[in-house]
Amino acid sequence: MKKPFKILVVDDDAAVLTSARLLLKQHYQLVQTLQDASRALELLASIPFDLVLLDMNFTIGEQEGKEGLNLIE
Repeated sequence: MKKPFKILVVDDDAAVLTSARLLLKQHYQLVQTLQDASRALELLASIPFDLVLLDMNFTIGEQEGKEGLNLIE
C-alpha cells in the first residue's frame, strides 16, 4: 500500500527526475517532477506537497546553491 504523501522533485536533469519518480512512485501516492524551477511556485500554490526535493543549481557551472536558496525564499 502506498503512503498518502505528495512529493515534488525539482531538478534540471531529466535523468535525475526519471530515477526519482521511478523509485518514489512505488511507495508514495503522488510524485510530481518538474524540470523548470520557475513553475515550482505555481505548482506549490495549487497542491499541498508534503515534501519537496529541490536541486540547488539550475545553471551549468553554478555550484554555490543560490538558485535553490532563492526559490526557497
